[in-house]
Amino acid sequence: MTTTIRVAIAACAISLLAAAGAAQAPAKIAFVNSQKLLPQAPGFAEAQQTVETETEGVKAQEQKMSDSLQALVSSYQQVQGTLTAQQRQSREASIRQKQQEFQQRATALEARATQHQADLIQPIMEQVRGVIEQMRLEGGFAAVFDAGSQSGVVVAMDTTLDLTDKVIAKLKALGPAKVTAKPSVPATPAKPARAPVAQPTGVSRPPSSRGV
Repeated sequence: MTTTIRVAIAACAISLLAAAGAAQAPAKIAFVNSQKLLPQAPGFAEAQQTVETETEGVKAQEQKMSDSLQALVSSYQQVQGTLTAQQRQSREASIRQKQQEFQQRATALEARATQHQADLIQPIMEQVRGVIEQMRLEGGFAAVFDAGSQSGVVVAMDTTLDLTDKVIAKLKALGPAKVTAKPSVPATPAKPARAPVAQPTGVSRPPSSRGV
């Protein structure tokens, strides 16, 4: 999940380019540093914190499912030698079914969390891009490069062409972008970890909320 989160945030890197007209004089260019800009953009820190919190929530739910499945496996192994072939087949089928259910649930949880992360970040990025485009037009710049991009295109740049602080100031004046996304993972208070409770027989329905 951590990788998912990194990809979602990295996708917000700014790269705004505009071609200069053929009849114009030598193009004016400027740059911003997204690594400095994004953390100071209104609402970005809160969005990032929400992403991290939801990621921990997904991890906790996945761990709970994993513990429940392990309890089923352990319980079966303890009595495996006393079961008939038909009973073993039934228990193993139950475990495989539960494993499949948990995998589907985990995939759904991660997909919802990823979409919510995008929903949180997109309005902020649209506001950032809008401010940069406005400054590009006002300053008569043909292009605004991202000096903070991991691509490493910009090696050196005249610092007088740095618009980062001006963009940050404008963003703070505008205030946080409107975000309407709702939490993808219900926030639940953390509970102390408990040892898995072995079940005497196979389980064919989701585990009780009283613990696994």
